Amino acid sequence: MNRLFFFFLILFHTIYSVSAEPTERAAGFALDAKARPLQGIEDSPYTDFPLTIECSVLLNSKDGYNILLASHPKTSDEHWELYAEAGTGNLAVYVPRYQSPIHTSSRDVTDGQWHRLAAIFEDGRVRLMVDDEKVLDTEAALRQDLKPGAGRFTVGYTNDGAAKIFCDGLIDEVRISQGASLDGELKVIGEWSFDVPDGDRYEDASESGYDLAPFEMKKKIKRLGSEVVDIDDQDENDWMDDRWPLMNTGNFFSATITTPQIPGSRPTYKGIAVKLGEDNERSILFDTELLRMTCGWEGAFIKTFPKRLGIIDLPQVAGQILFQTNPVPGWSTDGDFIDPRDSDFGPLPDKVGHYNGLYECGDRIVFNYEIAGNEILESPWIESNAGTTAIARNFQFKSIASPLQMLIGNGEDAEVREVDGVPVGVISNEASITAVGLVGESAMVVADKDRLIVQINPSETHFGLKVLIWNGLESDLLGFVQLLQETAPPENLTALTQGGPSKWEETIEVEGIVSGSEEPYVIDT
Repeated sequence: MNRLFFFFLILFHTIYSVSAEPTERAAGFALDAKARPLQGIEDSPYTDFPLTIECSVLLNSKDGYNILLASHPKTSDEHWELYAEAGTGNLAVYVPRYQSPIHTSSRDVTDGQWHRLAAIFEDGRVRLMVDDEKVLDTEAALRQDLKPGAGRFTVGYTNDGAAKIFCDGLIDEVRISQGASLDGELKVIGEWSFDVPDGDRYEDASESGYDLAPFEMKKKIKRLGSEVVDIDDQDENDWMDDRWPLMNTGNFFSATITTPQIPGSRPTYKGIAVKLGEDNERSILFDTELLRMTCGWEGAFIKTFPKRLGIIDLPQVAGQILFQTNPVPGWSTDGDFIDPRDSDFGPLPDKVGHYNGLYECGDRIVFNYEIAGNEILESPWIESNAGTTAIARNFQFKSIASPLQMLIGNGEDAEVREVDGVPVGVISNEASITAVGLVGESAMVVADKDRLIVQINPSETHFGLKVLIWNGLESDLLGFVQLLQETAPPENLTALTQGGPSKWEETIEVEGIVSGSEEPYVIDT
């Protein structure tokens, strides 16, 4: 009888909890997150910021991502998750409602010791705490174009259906509070302890009554020696994969890209998004079909989605739009900017314009295209001085046979002003202005109804041009003019077309094996 009792005690201990070295924050039993992840019994109510989330953890490995706490599926902009990064074990959060969604500390919490963790989300700020020590405190601007979606709160895994992303460790003493402090008055809206499992439900100790239950794994069957989800038990979540959203895409990103921040806009079907500046302060989207700059923005680069391995939802511009152009050809020879195509997609006729390709040199990208037979090099970058930053469109022309007009931006009340003796194109927005200025010869900025245009005069010789585009408050316009006056002359873009330093210096040695078969079809490896 005593042996039987001892056997059931061991079994209970293994399935429902594990004993941990008693500490001030985590004593007795705790949740084995890998064996028994949890989810809320209904949709998560934890959406409103400011929000403080806390838990005690003991993590065993940094081989993979350790998902500690999460809310809503990753397809929802209301999603947030607290996790330890794969490879480093550093505490981090992923919050897509911020313009920069990933915030990572330099503190490794996967050392096999108990730690008390906290994340504090506010409008404009993110903080991470480990054992009452602040390990991250950074600015984080909220996005305005939120795409909500219902989903549950989870402990020990992400609720995007990707069952391979769980947590290798123990979790205890989870608490969620409305507010942004660990010391002041907070309203606790969710609190759970896993010391004493209560059947198939863990009760919420707060007044919210949001109980947790074990996550139910998908039914699996054996097929050809492997476990798979049966076709009758699949849903969209089985085809979620967030590796693309987490991937470092490099200096540029090519895809059909949408701009949901611009009302009524259509996708840039063959777009190339480019990061600008040494710290990626700005970005632009170039339309290789219409040879126009679709838009420029600040903040997060490109948002991609995990649904169907990322191929269902189109990538989106993720930051705050600073300027934009309508979907018409970016250049004209008569000032009309009329689209000569029969449909909304496809390249322009060669006599109008032709995209040749791009060069990459370090952090710089150089586009090569032709307008009415004139070869043009363009390299976007930024210009900064005294706290003022502008997007710079750098051009190099071999020669120009006849006048060209370039579309720079669309918006209401376009005009050209003279500020401190410098002509500046201005578009008035709701809360800001977009200003355009030139550095170089043979060109001038012109306002035409709802658009700003750069008029480029004929030239028989090689010349360069910089077009600076800035967005800010009316009261700061003089700072932009000072930037124009102090910006260096146009650079030699040919130097950027000769290649740059190697990005991948690691050598991979392989040895081929030639098949010895005399059959008509063989495989060499």
